[in-house]
Amino acid sequence: MFCFVRGIPPRRVVILICLLLLVAGGFWLYWPQIQIGLRAVEPSCTVGLSGTAAQLTIQGWQAEADCEAILNGKASFLGDPNKPENVYAVSQPQGTILCELDMKGRHLMVRDQGAVTLMGSGLCQELEGMKK
Repeated sequence: MFCFVRGIPPRRVVILICLLLLVAGGFWLYWPQIQIGLRAVEPSCTVGLSGTAAQLTIQGWQAEADCEAILNGKASFLGDPNKPENVYAVSQPQGTILCELDMKGRHLMVRDQGAVTLMGSGLCQELEGMKK
């Protein structure tokens, strides 16, 4: 007896449906781990706040364009543009990670290596407020 799906035997249709459900369930179950794995290959860039040790690392497929906009004083996903003299490019991020959050398809990390970490903590609070 054949199924009405292009002449495929019913047993094969059932096996195919079970395999599709298994793959979809696996993606759903392991999605957090898949995201972490993808994050490892996503581009990233870091900008520092002038006069402080606070740094913002942006991970995501648009990271380079985001940093370019921030460094050039153009509007970015963070909102209104900053003055270019208030930020600088960082080639090697340093400092303790104070917070990590996901916003608008990007993974953000705030670092600060100062003794008091006031600027880094303030940046974390500001980003958390923007996320809401």
